[in-house]
Amino acid sequence: MGLLDSLLDRGFIEECLERKRGSRFSSQRSIAALEAYCAGGTIGQDIEAIVRGENPFSPPKRVLAWEGGKQREFFAFDERANCLFWLVAQAFRPFEELHVHHCCSSALGPGIKHVFRRLRQVDRGRQNWVVVADIRHYSNSMSPETVQGILDLVIPGDERVHAFVLSALQPACYLDRGAVVPCPVFIGTGTALNSVLSNSALSQADAVLAENALVSTRFVDDSFAVYGCEQDARAALEGFREAVGRCGFSLNERKSYVVPPGQAFDCIGLRISAEGIDLECGLYAQARAFLRQNTRMLLSQVRRGAVSPDAAMVMLAQGVNAILDNPEPIAWLLPLLGLITTDAGLRTLDRYLQDCMRTVGSGKAGPARYRVSYECLKAHGYRSIVNWYHRNRF
Repeated sequence: MGLLDSLLDRGFIEECLERKRGSRFSSQRSIAALEAYCAGGTIGQDIEAIVRGENPFSPPKRVLAWEGGKQREFFAFDERANCLFWLVAQAFRPFEELHVHHCCSSALGPGIKHVFRRLRQVDRGRQNWVVVADIRHYSNSMSPETVQGILDLVIPGDERVHAFVLSALQPACYLDRGAVVPCPVFIGTGTALNSVLSNSALSQADAVLAENALVSTRFVDDSFAVYGCEQDARAALEGFREAVGRCGFSLNERKSYVVPPGQAFDCIGLRISAEGIDLECGLYAQARAFLRQNTRMLLSQVRRGAVSPDAAMVMLAQGVNAILDNPEPIAWLLPLLGLITTDAGLRTLDRYLQDCMRTVGSGKAGPARYRVSYECLKAHGYRSIVNWYHRNRF
């Protein structure tokens, strides 16, 4: 049975539905959309349409957003397209599991918190050498030749799957020219199939980086590893560069380098120094904006009488606590609160969170908010981020 044929198997569909329902990251809306799509009976028709080079869904909407201080381009798809590509990614999952042993990606590998906990243990005070590497033209910037090479590696001989993926990634007219297409037609940035394909191809490169490393990880296209000596670090970077090249990728040399002991470095939005792990300035602004946006929304509801100040304080506290307790807090649109270990960073966000809770509790944004006591904050679910860190010993 071919890989795409598994999407027509009722047992496989039920497995996927259970996985979706059991995921803590799945909203009720996305679960309902997947259930409706699976019950609609159009999966086979949609697959065949894409294999033929047609688009059975609504045209994707181009979205520009600022993230991490950069303007990024995204494509928003209708619910049917998202459901089909999620199902296809589940069908590819066994291939990813076979290939990915050494990376922490958007789908597999050790948890981000686990990796940074180990980093904290083995490199306390920045005493070791670090390799930081960034892969160029990843995901939706991949050329048709790179995609074809990945498919030959992961699932050789299944021409129907090859046709489906290549058709879904970009129009056939571009495939003949072998050009890099900046505007994918179907999949685009952010869908599950991109990371599955790329992770499968990069498993050997991840193994090269991890061979002599004390800690090694990759999150999407950003990799880093810690070594006990300079020789191992430089050899690993060169080996990783060659292994990535064999997969059809290349490194962004401006962002790929060896960091000597004691020197701070940036990785996936984090600032790692002798003092510990902190957020980059752009992500601190993003974290404050996240709290401010939710505070304004709740304050508006309090002033309209839609919710009581007490209920608004509880809702804000529960939202922040959910982020702190999340085993995988990294997502491009969420602040990485659960990864900060520096005292200054923890206290900065703690003070801002207290201000936000006092604002919704008092219904006012001015000095009157200080009438809400610290004991009142705790009674409504507030947990000190500083105390949370020391209790969890991250």
